[in-house]
Amino acid sequence: LYDPYEPVVVSRLEHELAKISRKDMIHVMLCTYNMHGRPYSGEPLESWLAMPRNMRPDFIAIGFQEIVNLDVQSVIAADNSNRRTWEQVLSVEINKQYRKAFADRADGEYALVSSEQLVGVALLLFAHESLLPRLHNVQMVKYKTGLAGMAGNKGCVAAHMMLDDTSICIVAAHLAAGQGNVAERNSDFHTIRTGTRFRRGMHIDDHDYAFWLGDLNYRVDLPSDHARKLISQRQMQSLMMYDQLSLQMASGKVFRGYSEAEIHFPPTYKFDAGTDIYDTSEKMRVPSWTDRIMYRGKDVRVLSYYRDEIRLSDHKPVLAMMEFEVLSIDKGLRRQITRDLYAQRHKEEAGLTGSKTSKGSK
Repeated sequence: LYDPYEPVVVSRLEHELAKISRKDMIHVMLCTYNMHGRPYSGEPLESWLAMPRNMRPDFIAIGFQEIVNLDVQSVIAADNSNRRTWEQVLSVEINKQYRKAFADRADGEYALVSSEQLVGVALLLFAHESLLPRLHNVQMVKYKTGLAGMAGNKGCVAAHMMLDDTSICIVAAHLAAGQGNVAERNSDFHTIRTGTRFRRGMHIDDHDYAFWLGDLNYRVDLPSDHARKLISQRQMQSLMMYDQLSLQMASGKVFRGYSEAEIHFPPTYKFDAGTDIYDTSEKMRVPSWTDRIMYRGKDVRVLSYYRDEIRLSDHKPVLAMMEFEVLSIDKGLRRQITRDLYAQRHKEEAGLTGSKTSKGSK
């Protein structure tokens, strides 16, 4: 129903709420890791999931790609056994690293809030128990982009949640592969951005904060031997000049409105699986930063952005520690202010009507 008072009341409400709302700083740990289809086999995870001693993450989001092999059988079978294993392993390891980092200052535990999987893409969301009462409306959705949206070998798992009165979206994505398939990757991004929907038709960019964790698959446009030489010389900024994603963002073709922290670590793909040696196969793939973490939202501060050297895959995991403010508003006070504003608006309208009537009678 049309409410003629709504525009005025909403404007005044926002002004009043700005004076009574509370803002809290939230710390998050984000990770993206392409597993190359390899199941967990008991390897140590200390370095990958180590926490800083001076910052306890309020929540931790881990996005996987190729959590299963992307063969025809896996695409059809929708096997989630690897994800279930990782849920159990990470639940234990995260709390272990928390106690190790904070020792006698450790208070409470982390719990798995939600997880979801689209063939090889999976998203696992953990939160410290102190945050759980403030989290609500958590929803996870899947969106396919493989074979023009018919197959789930590429696509995303996205999470929507409300933290107090702030909306947050986290997207674990795997975009089109191939050195030259830049246009396909751009298309996958836009398809996910506009096609992924949550309750009430909410899109990714409708949130106060949005984070992408993914094997976005953008490559370095250089001959492999040239790229490797720059890496051996630690010339990362020179190499970054040929990074497809940076170039596409600079031209406004993808991730408009998003940011990425400056990269100081070597490319994360492709290694001989389980080693620190870049691809020695016949293809000799160009070392590239395929694994990225992007973000959008007001005053997000990146505390660290790095890769870990764990050797479980042909990729290295990428992690980011970030902080940002969330808004908290007393619901009862909001309702009271809204009622008062409507009452005030009715009085103003009645006064105007009475004044016009009085003038007309004269």
